[in-house]
Amino acid sequence: SSDLSSAPHQPQLPAFVTAMAPRRSACGRSLLAACAALAWLCAAPHDGAFASAQLRVQRAQRSGVQMLAAKKKAADAGPPEQPKKPLSSYMLWMVENRPAIVKKLGADATLGTIGKEAGAQWAKLTAAKKKKYETQAAAAKDEYAKKLEAFKAAGGVVVTKSRAKKVKEPKDPNKPKRPPSAYMIFMNENRQKIVKAMPEGYKFTDVAVEAGKQWKALTAAKKKPYEKKQADAKKDYEEAMAKYVKQEA
Repeated sequence: SSDLSSAPHQPQLPAFVTAMAPRRSACGRSLLAACAALAWLCAAPHDGAFASAQLRVQRAQRSGVQMLAAKKKAADAGPPEQPKKPLSSYMLWMVENRPAIVKKLGADATLGTIGKEAGAQWAKLTAAKKKKYETQAAAAKDEYAKKLEAFKAAGGVVVTKSRAKKVKEPKDPNKPKRPPSAYMIFMNENRQKIVKAMPEGYKFTDVAVEAGKQWKALTAAKKKPYEKKQADAKKDYEEAMAKYVKQEA
């Protein structure tokens, strides 16, 4: 403080203390200032300057204590939470339209079939219809960038998720294969007929979508032969697995 430096009775601090001051944190410098003021008070006469200096000591001590309390609170709160990456324009559209796609394909639709149908629908969307989702994605990306900068400024370390490579166990050729579902039996038996009926330039996903529609349109009576084949295949599989497990034991 300029008042302290101009005081007539100010004692000199040891050289090693003043040399350490620039390297101290803001909290440390506040406490050092308090110590300097206390040292001056010990040598100062008890007049008006004494009361003023005493007030400055109290303020310096309070500042140092507040800084220590803030650091402790931040440490107790733990590291800041890393913001999540925003969804792409396609994923925003997918979240909004997935229920309709699932309803269209039916309850038997697999994740792969749903994904292929969604991709096909997204590709057919006009630029005007995509603009809504692209605008939302751009706004979410800007917001994510701001949160990420705040996260880094708070001392956060960005962690990227890396998928651990799964080591595939070698397949046992003697192990019985799982039986196909009733739908897959229908698909295998009718695939060639469905392909022949497809228009020129069809895609693999188009075949799967058409097969799903035909399967959904079948009555319970027409589905029954495929369900019986699946039940018979399942019974054979369970018997074969029982023998396989017994041999491996």
